Amino acid sequence: MTEEKETCEREPEQEKRPLRLTGSTKPPPWERHPALTGAIVALLAAALSASVGFFGAYMGSNASVRVVEMQNEAEDKRRSQDQRDVVYRDYLQAANDYWLASISLLQQGSEPRSTEATGALVSKFMTARAEYQGTINEITVHGSRDAWNAHENVAATLPPSLGTSPGTTPLTAQDVANESDFTRAYNAFLRVRCREAVPISIGGCASE
Repeated sequence: MTEEKETCEREPEQEKRPLRLTGSTKPPPWERHPALTGAIVALLAAALSASVGFFGAYMGSNASVRVVEMQNEAEDKRRSQDQRDVVYRDYLQAANDYWLASISLLQQGSEPRSTEATGALVSKFMTARAEYQGTINEITVHGSRDAWNAHENVAATLPPSLGTSPGTTPLTAQDVANESDFTRAYNAFLRVRCREAVPISIGGCASE
């Protein structure tokens, strides 16, 4: 028996066509106007570059201003230290001269002296007192609170720097401290000078 091959009739395949999206089929603007798109991109890049440059310049300017401020602060501090060093040094010298002049004038009462010698001692005392008062005024203007407190301790060992002259009211032993008390107050003021006015001092200058 001969087998007959069945032939199946197949439907013809439908032609494949590309799918189309609904809506506008126009290309995007950057494709339609490439020259304009390039110009816009260039403008944005230029604006970004300018912003970055301005920010960098601004930061650099601020840094420069801060450096100048720090330099000015350091210079002001150095000048203040120099000014105080001069004021404190002059004060210590004047205090020492005033104490010596006071002691000399005090001792003249127990040691017979000529009128001329006594007059010289009084004159020296008055000069020392005026110079000492002048340095007190400078402490008031340029000194610190610690310096003023130390000055008050020094002044307590000396006759009043203002008021009646020794010609009308002679000095007494109560007006002038002994050398030990004066030296102690003097050294206390010196330590203030070492702390505030001397950037680098010898060892022990500011210690007790």
